[in-house]
Amino acid sequence: MTRTLPVFALILAAAAAVPQARGAADISGAMTGEYLAQCQRDRNACQDFTNQVLQVLTAAARLGQGKLYKGCAPVPLGPEETGQLIQWMLSRPQQATGYAADDIGTAAEALWPCR
Repeated sequence: MTRTLPVFALILAAAAAVPQARGAADISGAMTGEYLAQCQRDRNACQDFTNQVLQVLTAAARLGQGKLYKGCAPVPLGPEETGQLIQWMLSRPQQATGYAADDIGTAAEALWPCR
């Protein structure tokens, strides 16, 4: 929970630096439950949203905010990688913070750590 506010503020700041995906939702306030439900309804929208979040987190890390995201996800994620990320999140509900951006970042760090 201590990461939530800094990540939330960082997402707002870094989002302007990332081109917006067509039809992608606002990532700053999206909740994990809503994100996972959307992934069940529309895999393409889920993949677009996931990639948008990871692009923002990667841009933020490059701007010196590496303490908030230390993953090396292969952005853009394809359908298989997006499925792996969703499965990781679904199998660890106790680690969910409530905010999709935080939880996507946590899952990406676990799945694709930097070497």
